[in-house]
This record gives sequence, structure tokens and C-alpha cells, in this order.
Amino acid sequence: WNKCVTTSLLVLFMPSCTSSPGVGPGVLHFEDTYSQRLQFFNSPDSLAAEAFHVDLIVEDTIRRVRTSLKNQNDTLSFYPLFQGSSSVSFQVLEQKDNWYKIYTDDIIGVSHWLYVDDREKESWRSFWPTVKYVFSDDQSNPVRDNPSDNAKAYQLKSRRLCLRVLEVSGAWLKVQNAPERCPGAYVIREEFEGFLRWKKDGEVLINFRM
Repeated sequence: WNKCVTTSLLVLFMPSCTSSPGVGPGVLHFEDTYSQRLQFFNSPDSLAAEAFHVDLIVEDTIRRVRTSLKNQNDTLSFYPLFQGSSSVSFQVLEQKDNWYKIYTDDIIGVSHWLYVDDREKESWRSFWPTVKYVFSDDQSNPVRDNPSDNAKAYQLKSRRLCLRVLEVSGAWLKVQNAPERCPGAYVIREEFEGFLRWKKDGEVLINFRM
């Protein structure tokens, strides 16, 4: 389950449980200083009826994200890969000119189309080093000493590690413990480096903070 909520950023991302198109080519970011509306459609057609929209609202120094979805009983839901109050980021599954097919519900794999003409998607390779830190489930996806599923798994509480991404190599991230990125008594302080698998079989395996 790759959904995180903070007070700073919003991102979307994750494949369907039944038929996965893969993780896609990258991520779209919306982290602007002006208010704007993002409209989502069921097909790449600007004449089609809007499925729903998300407003990125900037009022003086206050930023927030608001959707047109009313409550949990709505037919649609909005659970991005990462959600905060100052911006939005989405996992790109497909691109047709300025239309981007993205996940709008990363829990059950629902996707919609979004039209944008003022930015380009960011590749996974350039995206991962920009996040504050990453973490995963210790049992199903532990930190290893080499980028291989058969490599030694470190017996660590990965949720107590602030793992900075050093390099991206295919499905693996080379990571380093960086406790200064998430200060707190619960954080493991000692130096540590290893490898963490971030995708497998079209699914993103890790969580992160921006």
C-alpha cells in the first residue's frame, strides 16, 4: 500500500491488483505558487464530461488541496501515491501528446486522463533521489547487502531508518541511512548502506516522504 499523507506534498501511484500495466515511465509533479484546477477525464478527450477535479489552492502562505469528491460514499475516490497540502504528484502510466494517463486511486488501481501543456513527466531514475527518504515493509521487502532477491537481508527495522536514495539501478535503489532527514528518538542513528527493491511485477513496493 503506497499511500503516504504529510503536510507538504501530494503524489499518486500504484498498479491494478488484477491487470498491471507496469509502473509506467515516471511521475508528474504539481508544486506551484499559484492556484489551479486539475481536471480528470475517463478518456483523452477535452470534449468529454469531467470525471472529477482537484483544486490546488494558494491563499497567501497557506496551501491546500481540495477535490470535488464529496465523501467516502462517492463512486470515485482520490488516493494518490503521496499526498500533502502544497502540491500533487502522479504516477504516469501512459502519454498521448499532452494527455497523461495516471492513477487517481493507488489502492485499487483506478486511472484517469489529465491534460497538461506546461510540464513534462519526470523519470523514476531522476525522481527517487529527490525524495526526503524511503522505507518499506521489513518482512516482505527488506534492505539487502546486494541488489538481488537472494542477497542477505539485514535484520533491521526499516521504518526506523531514514533511507536516502544514492543511486537508481533498474528495480533497485542504493540507499544510505540519513537520520538527520527525520529527527526523532525512534530513528536508528548508526551509519548504514544497502539496497532496496522499489518495484516488482508492475508494483511499487516502497513508501516515501517528500
